[in-house]
Amino acid sequence: MKINMKKTGILFVLFTSNNVICTFTNLTGDVLLWTSAGCQKSRGLRKSVSTIVYNSVVSIIVKSSSLGFSHIHLKLKGLNKNKKSITKALSSTEVNLLSIQDLTALPHNGCRVTRQRRL
Repeated sequence: MKINMKKTGILFVLFTSNNVICTFTNLTGDVLLWTSAGCQKSRGLRKSVSTIVYNSVVSIIVKSSSLGFSHIHLKLKGLNKNKKSITKALSSTEVNLLSIQDLTALPHNGCRVTRQRRL
């Protein structure tokens, strides 16, 4: 199966502690589309709910398919429980998923961890 490289894009999903940011680029790294959980009109802790993450990924996939992209490389960064919902969102669309890569950087006992918040 030969893949048209002009129709291939990279979807970066960054999970922060307060937000989820999705960026869609072409293979050279030019940003074509982006969205976040805050753009979906959700505020506070609701930004990390799985339905908001699912909706933001599906919206960026629909926009990218309208641009003509049919193949996607997925790169995830950060710690979150909703990583599986992103792969479910991609499997429900007509876009072909070529690879999944986890770019999360975990320390090997480097800097001291900040103290836990007391609520």
